[in-house]
This record gives sequence, C-alpha cells and structure tokens, in this order.
Amino acid sequence: MIRFFIFYIIVVHYRVARMLIREAIDGDNNYLSSPLLTMNRILSHPLVKGKGCFVDVGCGEGLVALMMRLFHHKKVVCCDTQRHYLKMINVVRSILLISKVNCSSNLPYFDHDDVVFLCVWTSWSKLNRQRMISQFLSHIPKGGILVTISHGIRCSEFQEIHSTVDQFAWGNASVYYYQHI
Repeated sequence: MIRFFIFYIIVVHYRVARMLIREAIDGDNNYLSSPLLTMNRILSHPLVKGKGCFVDVGCGEGLVALMMRLFHHKKVVCCDTQRHYLKMINVVRSILLISKVNCSSNLPYFDHDDVVFLCVWTSWSKLNRQRMISQFLSHIPKGGILVTISHGIRCSEFQEIHSTVDQFAWGNASVYYYQHI
C-alpha cells in the first residue's frame, strides 16, 4: 500500500512536469486518467480475478497496472506507444522494488490462457482500435480475456461474456468482457 501511495505521488509530480513539455494532443495520444476505484471494481470481476497475468494496453502512467500488481498480485505488462511513460514506470518500479512488472511498446505474446488484456480506449481513434483488434487475434491466446472500456468489438473470435456500464470521471462508459474463442 505504501509503495502504491509513493508511486501515485510521483505520478502526480510527473503529470505536472509533463504538462510543460508535452507534445500536441491528438486523438491517439490524448490521455484520460481512469478512476482507480472504478477500475478496481471492474477488474475485480471473476473473469479477471481468475487470471494470473494482466496486460494494460495504453497504460499511460501505469497506475492501474501497478494497482493490479500490488493489490491483486498479478504479473503485469505495461504497454504503451508513448515511451516516456514506460521509462518513468521502469525507473519508479526499480526504486520501489516492485517485481513482476514489465514494460513494452509492443503487445506481448502468451502461450497460456492465464491472461487478461485491458483497453481503456475512450479517446482512441476508430482506426487505431481496429488495428489493435487485429493484433489481439494473434497475441491473446484462446481462453484469454479482453476487457474494453467505452467501445466494444465486433469480431467472431471474441465472445462477449459480460457487459455493464460504470461511472468514470468523464461520465458513464460501457465495459465489455470478452473471451478469445
């Protein structure tokens, strides 16, 4: 708990510093912070709790991923194309001695179905979401779980297991749970 609180304080300072030097915001690098209590509720679903690995696609500052590591004891992979986030997560995780957290700008491959992928793609463009779905087909193993927020997917290889609506800072958003079949 203390390590997460320290990580959170560092992230707040990182946000302020980043505002001074950030690149122009567009549809695919826009950042919306997910409320941690909402994410904890969503990721406490039995489909997620039963899996040992967690992949946060578009992890941003890594708060949700580190929450999953420290409170839910999952092995974690933080994925983001914005490498400055991954560098910051790696430095802080090393300082705080947080193990079983990897960072990557590419989706990881798994040879087992003990994995959950999360995409909070509220601000992602439709084209970027479509590209990601095609990558999921080869990266999420059969039996793996995909959780998407704000946008569902239409793909015959992913079966919707459950859906709900939850409250976020930006308003209500749909939450979808899929299994790769």
